[in-house]
Amino acid sequence: MPQLASPIRDDSVPSHDYLRIAAEFDNGRDITYCWSSCLAPGSDSNCSLPDFKVKEYHVFIRSGEQVLACW
Repeated sequence: MPQLASPIRDDSVPSHDYLRIAAEFDNGRDITYCWSSCLAPGSDSNCSLPDFKVKEYHVFIRSGEQVLACW
């Protein structure tokens, strides 16, 4: 059975390992669409890593493992 990278909240430093697709803009910032293990779809946050907090913005679009491996 496929698994997500971590069961820990994706908006914390220890779990900065996630399934994502990112779009990078000319100004050096990016928006990252993530599949979270536990955060609700539609939730969002700046990156939890100090060096990337002003560069990456995360939007959680899926949550949980129920539909992993389903298209």
